[in-house]
Amino acid sequence: MRELATLVLDAVDHKAAEAFPGLVVRKDLLRRVRSAYGVPMFVIEFLLGKYCASTDPDVIEEGLQFVRDTLRSKYVKPDERELVKARIKQQTTFEIIDQVKVRLVETHDKYWAEMANINLDYVNIEESDIRKHERSVQGGV
Repeated sequence: MRELATLVLDAVDHKAAEAFPGLVVRKDLLRRVRSAYGVPMFVIEFLLGKYCASTDPDVIEEGLQFVRDTLRSKYVKPDERELVKARIKQQTTFEIIDQVKVRLVETHDKYWAEMANINLDYVNIEESDIRKHERSVQGGV
């Protein structure tokens, strides 16, 4: 699968990748992955930035395969929602990609998360996790 080698990067592309390591995302990769998975764009950009931010075609190819595998195994499709919830119950931990919004319910003195893809509104979140990820109570992550 050497289709990535056909794209020629110019001097500006190389300079941008060197100046901003891990932040330059090739839009052709973004479009290719976006069309194959119904995942929000920011999720794909994050994964591509983390695993495909290189000018080396071999590194990009390996990273692209990792991104595809990650999306295939961790992004919950609507028709798999109940299966994933069953796996979470059985295994107690299960990694998924989802948007998480957290709120403090004062009457319970607890933080509760809403996870859209698996349709759960009351997932208890430890206060220590809120301290580590403050953005979760600022509109979601």
